[in-house]
Amino acid sequence: MQLHDKMLKTVTRLLWDLKFPIVCSLDCEYVTIGMPTELCSDPKHVITEIVKICCVKYDIINNKEIDHIAVFVKPTHVNNANGDFLWFKDLTGITQNDLDNGIDLSDAINQLKEFVGILPIIVMRKDPDVLYYDTKHRCIEPWDIEITHKVFRLKPNISVFFNVLNIKTEKNIKGGDLYKLLPKSMLKGSLAINKHIIVHDSLWNARSTACFIAHVLDLIN
Repeated sequence: MQLHDKMLKTVTRLLWDLKFPIVCSLDCEYVTIGMPTELCSDPKHVITEIVKICCVKYDIINNKEIDHIAVFVKPTHVNNANGDFLWFKDLTGITQNDLDNGIDLSDAINQLKEFVGILPIIVMRKDPDVLYYDTKHRCIEPWDIEITHKVFRLKPNISVFFNVLNIKTEKNIKGGDLYKLLPKSMLKGSLAINKHIIVHDSLWNARSTACFIAHVLDLIN
């Protein structure tokens, strides 16, 4: 069997494991205070706080967005007085006012749980870890979404997808960059806009990731 065929079978198995034609694509914005080498570094020295949760309900068979939520979360430690947030606005477009008017993480998670229901969740990579450790950090009931839901992490399997699509790209590509790899015929709604002004936007990332999965499915079916 040729290498391409093996990769194709791997991709097919990974996607069929989702079992639902409709999925939820999740992306969180978060700020890390400290100097971690990995996300799960010692919480005594590193604090990672979620400041925005976005989730897109997507029909990956028909390449169509069904609904989405975008919720700002009020942080407990991140603030401009300490210089924690000064660089973040240019990167994400999120302002201090957005955070000041955000909701508690527990309320945001309740909204996310209600929105997702029993659907499988697609993430780029670290979002489940961020959710789990931030809930522990804020002393609310920890949520390990990989226990309660079927979760598909695009990384580290993303290289397999790229090989099937015959795409050569950088190793550390972000979710928001995936739309650049899609043919214009696949881009729908806001993704059809060619100019992406904000460098890193979680709602854009969630849509881009879902559309990428839909494109792969379209090619292998």
